[in-house]
Amino acid sequence: MKQIGTISLVLTLLFGSLTTSFIAATSSASAASSTSATQLVLSDDSGTNFATQILDDLNAVRTAMGLPTVKLNPYLTEAAQNHAVYMIANVYYNHDENPLGQGFTGVTHADRIHAVGGDTSIPTWEIMTVDESDPHAIIEEFLNTAYHREPLISPDATEIGVGMYGIAVVIETACAANTMGYAMYPYDGQTNVVTTFSGHEIPSPIEPFGVAQSGQIITIKTPYLLEGIDVTLTNSAGDTIPFFKPFTSSNYWHIIPKSPLAYNETYTVSVTFKPWAGSDAGKTFNKPWSFTTESAVMPYSQNNIGIQLDGIYITVNPKPRMMNSSIFIPLRGIFEKLGAILSYNAKDKSIYITKDSTTIHLQIGNKTATLDGKSISLTTAPFTDKSGTTFVPLRFASEALDAAVTWNAANWTAVIHTK
Repeated sequence: MKQIGTISLVLTLLFGSLTTSFIAATSSASAASSTSATQLVLSDDSGTNFATQILDDLNAVRTAMGLPTVKLNPYLTEAAQNHAVYMIANVYYNHDENPLGQGFTGVTHADRIHAVGGDTSIPTWEIMTVDESDPHAIIEEFLNTAYHREPLISPDATEIGVGMYGIAVVIETACAANTMGYAMYPYDGQTNVVTTFSGHEIPSPIEPFGVAQSGQIITIKTPYLLEGIDVTLTNSAGDTIPFFKPFTSSNYWHIIPKSPLAYNETYTVSVTFKPWAGSDAGKTFNKPWSFTTESAVMPYSQNNIGIQLDGIYITVNPKPRMMNSSIFIPLRGIFEKLGAILSYNAKDKSIYITKDSTTIHLQIGNKTATLDGKSISLTTAPFTDKSGTTFVPLRFASEALDAAVTWNAANWTAVIHTK
């Protein structure tokens, strides 16, 4: 059963941050009584080409997702252009307009659409940015969020309008279709997916979880009203990737991995759900799909060795190093990320490692360590570099904490699995 209701959503990308607010849709009749439009402002000469580039980039994504393409609507474009000019003329970067402002055409974006003759009886969305002018980058920026990707990937979207003036860009979207469609993003088979969400959205979808960044946000839109969804997220090795509790916005469900995803890794998402209303109420549905993340900006090498912990690349300082064909890892940097507690006795250069009920003792320069009182032999004795960082053989993580450790020579990456 399709969710009923006419809602107009306003979204903003502002100086590197995204903000969103909701307003009730305005019918044509009420818009006429509340709008006091002044003169409309003409677009600059570059607007048509810019709008076409936005349209082409958006439709390329929608086509890859299996969604219908959208068209440019002249009324939406005029309303968007008027608001872009208003923002620059008044140095006021927001969705509302003041009737006393230069170039005022309507308080809300629905008012502005009605003022130029557009249809406001259908759901419309407004997205704007004042910190990006590259069409491709604008679409990418919106898609790499939670709430702001929703209008772009809506199965019901039919038309858009694009306005551009100076640094201000406004996109209006009309969702006139009434489909029973699905939308998933990142979409099935997508490659070069960004690994990290850095919190550049207001309200921040990750703020309630108390983190500053997360893995790329995953979104699914179903044609049903749902009370909840069951999700599994795994990497190519079959490891389960932890994520925060999925939440919904406008019938779009968002799944947020707790940590940045690994580079050049394929992830599989499986979402199971039961509609609670309509002819399909009580039936179980499942939607599985996969996507692959981008390659590392700086490929790992002998002088830049990567560490992958339970499917996620982690950063340690200093980095692991290769000596005599063996890999050595910084003891504190790795073991603390494994949840261990370290202490150091400077008198005899002893290091004590505690994790859960396990206690490990080792000494700088000594190839013999103890694990819960039992002696174990190391291939190479721990050593310190000039900065005082202690390094141990990569295999020590396996021997000491019962972790599965492998060396990916092709990608210069040490792979550690603790599960």
